[in-house]
Amino acid sequence: MGVAERPTVRVTNIPQTVTAQELLTFLESKLGRDSVFAVEISSDHKNWKSRGFGRIQFTTLKAKLEAHPKASAFPRPTTTSSSGRWTRSAG
Repeated sequence: MGVAERPTVRVTNIPQTVTAQELLTFLESKLGRDSVFAVEISSDHKNWKSRGFGRIQFTTLKAKLEAHPKASAFPRPTTTSSSGRWTRSAG
């Protein structure tokens, strides 16, 4: 018996200045509205700075597979902002 594939991926090398909302907005601009269920960027509990990795939960496996080739297109931010925790897609 195999394990069912889940629509969640672990993401690494997230710039420290990127927020969960910015990542969500970028993904939805590339994949379409309501393609992402939630975004989490892990942060340090002492100072709440981004740890550079997180998870993205897509609404479907199809959205997850479509996101893979587009992942390297995320623009590098130029301003400093606080990192976010779970951000849900409004919809």
